[in-house]
Parts: sequence; structure tokens; C-alpha cells
Amino acid sequence: VKNGATAIETLGDAIDASMVDLKGGTTGQVLSKASNTDMDFTWAAAGGSGSSYVAGKNVVLNSALNVWQRGTSFALTGSGIYTADRWYADGTGSGRTISRQVTGDTTNLPNIQYCVRIARDSGNTATNSVNFTQPVETLNAIPYAGQAVTISFYARKGANFSQASSQITVQLKTGTGTDQNARVSYTGEATPINQNATLTTTWTRFSYSATLATTATEIQPLFNVGWAGTAGAADYVEITGI
Repeated sequence: VKNGATAIETLGDAIDASMVDLKGGTTGQVLSKASNTDMDFTWAAAGGSGSSYVAGKNVVLNSALNVWQRGTSFALTGSGIYTADRWYADGTGSGRTISRQVTGDTTNLPNIQYCVRIARDSGNTATNSVNFTQPVETLNAIPYAGQAVTISFYARKGANFSQASSQITVQLKTGTGTDQNARVSYTGEATPINQNATLTTTWTRFSYSATLATTATEIQPLFNVGWAGTAGAADYVEITGI
């Protein structure tokens, strides 16, 4: 019994030593890993290294383009239209189609079943660009004010994508108003992310980061696709995993 009690005491001391980093902290702090060592934690202020607004908090809805309650193919004829749930497309001219497609790729994608295809119809000569975008409600955007954010996605081009450099423009727009649409107008509009992604015919992951202004109350990711010349049979881009 004496030896058993000693062993229990030793075990208790070891547990107490390994858990010591979990003690302490003050109101409003969050627990954060201090290193890769097991059980090595530290207390940090929310909004700092231990912010609750970190990886895994995706503000984009229907990010894998699974839900299309209005239909799965839309002709863009010059006015803005809602396509996949929560997603909006606009662009002048005609002869462009927004549709849901099966990705059919389990090698370069992490089990994402669907994507959006932004296509120029075969034989079409209009080169006006198309925007594919999602206005985020202010209620969901406010937590990102002043935070470091990343917009990331998978994209590939069709074999006949005609844009000379095979690029699409990727933007993250912010505003200081309430529940507006940047395609119409954002109060206090800014574009903290404005990049060109060069596509290949293989699914590729793209990622761009920025820190938002502390006054930002609106967020809107936007993809702009343009073309040149006369469209071939596969003059499109596909995007998913946003």
C-alpha cells in the first residue's frame, strides 16, 4: 500500500507538471500553442496570436459550389444574375454561360465534387469580362475588421481559354457601409487583395493574404474573367474550394 501511494503521488506530480501551462490566464484570453512540444501552451489576448478569428473560419458560403437551387446552368445576357446559391455573376454582352460542373479529379483536389464553370460560348466574339462574386452580409463581415485574412481557391482553365496570359483577376473588396454590393457601390470601398492568377489545365491552389482595415464592415470576394478573339469549344475557367 505504501509503494502504491508513492506511485500515485509520483503520477499526480507528473500530471501537475505537464498541465501547468493550462493554469492561469485572465478574462478574455484564449489558450494558444507555444511550440510543437506536447502540452506546451500559453495564454494570449483574443485578437492577437490567440485570436478566435483564425484558420477554419470561412466567411464564404457555398464555397465548394455544391448548392444550385435556381438551376445548374445560366446564360449571362448582360444583366447581373444569381447563379449558385449566394453567388452572383455580371458582365455586359452575351454568349457567356455560368454552370455547375463535376470536377472529376481526386488527385489534385481534396474530394471537392463540384465547381463553377465560367465559359464563353463556342464561336462567340464578345470579349467583355464577367465577374463572379459573393457579397457577404455585414453581420458576418464585421468579425474580420482589422484581421489578417486569406482568400484561397482552386482553379483551372479549359483547353481553349483565350485570355492571352491565361490569367483571371482575383479581388477582395471591403466597404464601410451595411449590406451593400460592391458591384453596385461600396461606401468607403477598398481592395486589399487585387491579384492575377495564372491558370493551367490542371487544378491549382491559389492563396492571397492581406490585413483588413479596422473600419471594414463589408467583404466581397470577386473573380474577373476576360477573353480574346473567337471562342473555341473549351474557352472557360473553373473555380472551386473558395
